Amino acid sequence: MAVGSGRILRVGEFSSVQDLAGYGTKVLNLEGKIVVPGFIDSHVHLIFGGLQMARVELRGVSTKDEYETWNNDRWGGELPMASWIDEITAEHPVWLSRMDGHMGLANSVALKIAGVTNTT
Repeated sequence: MAVGSGRILRVGEFSSVQDLAGYGTKVLNLEGKIVVPGFIDSHVHLIFGGLQMARVELRGVSTKDEYETWNNDRWGGELPMASWIDEITAEHPVWLSRMDGHMGLANSVALKIAGVTNTT
């Protein structure tokens, strides 16, 4: 691979890029290893992150009354309960995933369908 001014100029066998070598060229022998593009991952689960963009926005909550959005980091310790959403979701199973995907909230209908009957 030949790189110049921060851009990839050519990719191929050594013989196909050696004509680009000149004064100040740094040649690196990778001894048969492969070069692949670099990725910067700020710990985003790519598929899950993409799906999150199509869901109802649930961030910014600090009280039950503000349950238009959800991130319990702002609550000071109190976690949401099924009863918070049961009244408005009484006929349909609902699962709300926390913004990082590491926690979720199910309403009572969803818990019943899943066979979870003791929520204490």
